[in-house]
Amino acid sequence: VMKNNEEYAGCTVHYVNEYIDGGDTILQKSIRVDYGETPWQLGGRIFREENRLLVEAIIILKERE
Repeated sequence: VMKNNEEYAGCTVHYVNEYIDGGDTILQKSIRVDYGETPWQLGGRIFREENRLLVEAIIILKERE
């Protein structure tokens, strides 16, 4: 992301199918890249968002049952 000078990074929770990252999206989150931080720090921020998003996705899927 930083090597490509992207403005945003993010994560996605999706259904699994036979294709890599090919399932329908359940939730998605993007965050603005801060070039004052290291790639490791950016990865940490993304990881925290992934954790939140996964919990939200589980709640959504439980409500659909």
